[in-house]
Amino acid sequence: MSELTLSVDKLVHGGLGLAHADAGVVFVSDVIPGEVVRAEVTGKRARCDFAKPLEFLSPSPDRRAPFCPLAGTCGGCDWQHIACARQVSLKKEIFLDCLKRQGKLTDVPDV
Repeated sequence: MSELTLSVDKLVHGGLGLAHADAGVVFVSDVIPGEVVRAEVTGKRARCDFAKPLEFLSPSPDRRAPFCPLAGTCGGCDWQHIACARQVSLKKEIFLDCLKRQGKLTDVPDV
């Protein structure tokens, strides 16, 4: 598979990071918005690539070591690499984005 250097724009529903490459949108696992990563493309679906990080070139200050020994393996610990307070704000952003984009709401109340 190919390698890319990506800047993560935001997280989307499901906890994947959204980044852009010359070929289009790339969804990256285990990242935090603002991070720059060297990533390996692991698959493709429709017009999007999926990738996993190989190296954090510019890690977020909110990055932490997961406390679960199975994090990254079992699939149940997708947010453990993010500090708790940042998790809350990111989940709020994803929720509001879903209300606006999918729910077509223009006047979203404060959550």
